[in-house]
Amino acid sequence: MTAYIQSVLFEPNNIDKNDLLESISMYVLTKDMKNKYKKCDLVNDGVDIVEEEKEEEIEGNIIEKANNREFIKPVQKDSLFWCLYICKYGFGEYTELRNNYGSKQLDIQQKATEFLKNNQTLLKNVNARITKAKVQEIMSELLVENRHISYEALYGLITYYKINIIMMHESEKYFIEFLYEPCSEETDIYIIKKVQSKYVVKEDKIDLKDYEKLKEEKYCFPNYNTAIKSMTTYKMLDLELIANKLDIEVDSKVKKNELYEKIRCSICWD
Repeated sequence: MTAYIQSVLFEPNNIDKNDLLESISMYVLTKDMKNKYKKCDLVNDGVDIVEEEKEEEIEGNIIEKANNREFIKPVQKDSLFWCLYICKYGFGEYTELRNNYGSKQLDIQQKATEFLKNNQTLLKNVNARITKAKVQEIMSELLVENRHISYEALYGLITYYKINIIMMHESEKYFIEFLYEPCSEETDIYIIKKVQSKYVVKEDKIDLKDYEKLKEEKYCFPNYNTAIKSMTTYKMLDLELIANKLDIEVDSKVKKNELYEKIRCSICWD
């Protein structure tokens, strides 16, 4: 392409002054050419095809419009980390980083590790059992650059940031809570949604009433690595309530073990 343009511009015999611009127009990023590729979101590690009616591109990021709510989709590979960053610092500060994402992430993780090293007891307040050995694993993970942070390391970061996360499944029927402390009027609560292998985030935090409404209307996992407890834990009425949240039809003749199995099969996270 470069050789062709040079030949057109610098070899007198090839110049046609009347249609010079037209002859190279296919190589110029005009408005028409830009619109041709409007449906492609170009990122560092590949091309994401996005649905134009649902999403729009803003400064290299994607605003996903779903159910009249806006979710921000970071373009970095470790989208979960950057969703947390947006929760803490806002979308504006995220976009100001430009090309310094890698060094910024490692810097934050190292600061979080130092914080956790001096405040390990704070991890006892999260809504998961974090052993001393697990604390060491979390700090070790945060000290190095990883492709994706684990859910265990997520607990370390929300403790450092002092925020609670509602991790919504893309179906929006169930979610996982990552809490550094019990939710209250003073707690900063944010929604992050898992969409296939990526994560998107709602920048604005939700209040306690919205959180309580989510708990009433949607199914919440017992913890991040347990989708449902053993069947003996539940009464039939409990299972019927869960089934209702998951839009599972409950036949009047259905047995407890059958309903439990239906529920178990319908809440696959990965």
